[in-house]
Amino acid sequence: MGNLSTSGEPVKMLLIGDSGSGKTSALWSLAQAGYRVVIADFDRGLDFIRYKARQDPKPAENIWSESFQDKFSTTGGFIVDGIPDAIVRFGQWMNTCKGDGYDLGPVTGFDADSVFVIDSLTHLGNSAMRNVMAISGHLNKHASLPDWGAAQQRIENLLGELYSPRIKCNVIVIAHIDYITFAETGMVRGLPMAPGNKLSPKIPTYFNTLVLAKSRADKKKVLRTVSEGIVEAKLPALGVPEELPLETGLNTIFNTIRGVTK
Repeated sequence: MGNLSTSGEPVKMLLIGDSGSGKTSALWSLAQAGYRVVIADFDRGLDFIRYKARQDPKPAENIWSESFQDKFSTTGGFIVDGIPDAIVRFGQWMNTCKGDGYDLGPVTGFDADSVFVIDSLTHLGNSAMRNVMAISGHLNKHASLPDWGAAQQRIENLLGELYSPRIKCNVIVIAHIDYITFAETGMVRGLPMAPGNKLSPKIPTYFNTLVLAKSRADKKKVLRTVSEGIVEAKLPALGVPEELPLETGLNTIFNTIRGVTK
């Protein structure tokens, strides 16, 4: 008899979409279902979550967030102010998840009833790039090829950690879409936005689940679980509709993949 586990595996998801497509809003259904949702907020984009919390405070008790932004100065034309260390502070915070009024312990200690969220990979990547340029002495100047390579390696190392068995909780990494034209073939693909085009095609390889948030022509926001045009999607489970309502879609996907009902 083999030793393959058939239930309870954590979801490791890449959630992509254009700005305003409802990526962050979709997290609300997981808090409603009772998951502990812990958000590393690089986007300052939790306004909808706060709005829902005012309407229905109970699910908000399951949501924890910490913001990570670099500082900028208007002097000299909007340049970085001081050392851009948001990416460094984020790495330290992952080891404690401790902040004003909460102490959750390290991410490696989270269980399968927790969801660790990065919102978003796009701005986390920008923070990584700024920090690398500060170290190389190129801050507020043009990035060199080694700068791009170092920033990409940082992001890939993070994805490798989140993908690894050390992280036993569910993971959602949110990213904007970058529409990249590949010179060799002329093909256009919609890929997660990251520092440099070389990293973007690698990012989906770290996730078994890739879901697309989309605003339809009728203005209804949905989650797509199948590839659509130039944007790929994938789901390691059968029986999930190709399109799900934004309000409940993530919980439906979690229940199906994990083999549990919450």
